Order: sequence, then structure tokens, then C-alpha cells
Amino acid sequence: MGMVNIGLSGVLANRVALNTTAQNTANVNTPGYSRQIVSLEATSSGNFVNGINLGAGVEVGDIIRIAEQSSINRLREATESAQYSQSYFDGLSNIENLLGADGLSLTQVLMAFLPRLMKPV
Repeated sequence: MGMVNIGLSGVLANRVALNTTAQNTANVNTPGYSRQIVSLEATSSGNFVNGINLGAGVEVGDIIRIAEQSSINRLREATESAQYSQSYFDGLSNIENLLGADGLSLTQVLMAFLPRLMKPV
């Protein structure tokens, strides 16, 4: 691979890195966006001189998403809690429909009870 091609591989790989940086900058205030970094790797030409690899330029190895693990854990816990609550509500609604008694509405009782439960003491 000639010098021009080696230089071109560097320019193309760094173009990806600059595009990723632009993406990070544009989304800095976007809720839920996690920044990304580009990992560059040297390419091997297979040409060795005195045991030293001459190289063939650089290429993009990977684009890595950087996220805060605590934020991911909080999101996972909140999602699980919301799913549990929805399942619980669906189950109670089914019981209410099965009972079908006039004046007996679990939904009304829960809707009156929950706001009182949420009030600070």
C-alpha cells in the first residue's frame, strides 16, 4: 500500500471520528442520549522489514457507546416497577369484573386510597 493510500485511510478513519464527535455535540442535551467514541486500529500490511511491520494505515475498529451504568440500572428498575404495577392493576381489574357487584369498585377505592398514600407525613 502506498503512502497516499495510508494517508487516505487515516483521513477516512478520522472522518468517522469527527462525525461521531459532531453527533455527540448535537445530542448533548437530548434526554437518554449516551455519547459514543471511536476506536481506531492499525491495519497490518504483512510486510516486515527487520522484524518490524510496515503497516498499511488505520481503520475504524469499533464505535463504542459510553453510558453510566447507574442510569441504566435506574431505568431498568423503573421499567420493572411500572410493568409490575400494570400487571397488578390488570389483575385487580379482572377480579373487579368477575365480582361485578353494584357499588363495589376496586378501581374507585384504589384511586381514592393511592393519593392519600402518596401524601407526605
